[in-house]
Amino acid sequence: MVGIFFSIFAAIGVIQFVSLSGDRVKTVFDLSTFLFRGFWLLGWSFAVLFLGAVTMLLLFFGESARIEGEHLYIVARIGLLKIRSAYPLSRISDVRVEPPGIRPADIVHLRFNYCESSCNLGDSMTRVRACQLQKLLSGAVAGRTAIGEEGAVKKPEFCTIQIGPFAWQLRDKGLSAPPTPVIACSPPAKDHEAPRTQAPVSSLALICANLAPLAGVLFLGWDVGDLMVLFWCQNAVIGFYNVLKLAVVGKLAALLEIPVFIAHFGAFMSAHFLFVYYMFIGGHFTTHEPAVREALLTLFIPLWPAILMMFISHGISFAVNFIGRREYTRRKVADLMNEPYKRVLILHITIVFGGWIVMLLKSPLPALCLLLLLKTYIDLWAHRKERLRCASQPGPTTETPLRR
Repeated sequence: MVGIFFSIFAAIGVIQFVSLSGDRVKTVFDLSTFLFRGFWLLGWSFAVLFLGAVTMLLLFFGESARIEGEHLYIVARIGLLKIRSAYPLSRISDVRVEPPGIRPADIVHLRFNYCESSCNLGDSMTRVRACQLQKLLSGAVAGRTAIGEEGAVKKPEFCTIQIGPFAWQLRDKGLSAPPTPVIACSPPAKDHEAPRTQAPVSSLALICANLAPLAGVLFLGWDVGDLMVLFWCQNAVIGFYNVLKLAVVGKLAALLEIPVFIAHFGAFMSAHFLFVYYMFIGGHFTTHEPAVREALLTLFIPLWPAILMMFISHGISFAVNFIGRREYTRRKVADLMNEPYKRVLILHITIVFGGWIVMLLKSPLPALCLLLLLKTYIDLWAHRKERLRCASQPGPTTETPLRR
């Protein structure tokens, strides 16, 4: 079944790739749809790779068991992954064949009780084979049960996980000595000290970054279309630094998480740019729509100083708050995967409606300045809210054993 799903997903991916490779990009609309489909295909490819990996692993699945000394060892292999579990025979009881019956050709399971749980030994097998293994295991258990009841030292169950040459051994805490209770010790909070939640440096950098568009409106003649493209660029900058945050928090897992984030955030950004371009800029075309290269150069070259200021501003916040104030110790990958959307949606729902009103007013200078002030206020509010949320989340605590 996994192989069937892999084949279906792979076929859809191949069809989309062939269709995408044959597209010709002539206009901004073509570019936006091409990028959207490309990011979608990137996300889809992860499902294909996952199903393909599971299919290959299942093809190489194998399980074996043996009795050695006072333990029953069960080893499961899936590709390079090998899981070796040990069960003390003194803790095994009620070795049985399920379902009960008398026909030798029946397909059954061999089960046994281990402490308070029920375990399978192997997969489905014939009743003849199951009865042979039942007799073998029951005899070994009967010879070791008396030793366990006489108070001999009982080795705890352990499980060894091996991937290629690397192995890790895990012990079952429920079968070994009870874990020592721990109590989290953290310094008492002082009521008269309010937590420092907002770094002045990052806030000043954010304000300076928002002064650049104001200068463009006052001295360079930027209109509402230029501002909307600039605000879209801010989303891209937020996404870029969120990738760095995922790399810091996720570590090795970020190798999978970052491409997934790029896939869904890139598709969102492609659709968003298409909306911004044709709502605020496409109406200015008098004869025909310019080619994609000419259109992009005309849009972004005049905006590069403001884009650079935004990039520096968010970089300062990343260095001062996320790294310097160790906010990464309080963040989770699941939160980072969705965090950019909260700030982007709050900002741009407000700004797009404001820009639409300004466009209806024929982009008067006071209205554009008011729009920039509104955007600066929302930026500062979102920045402060993010710092408060980080400060309110519990950080790592030092655990000290509680003496008995």
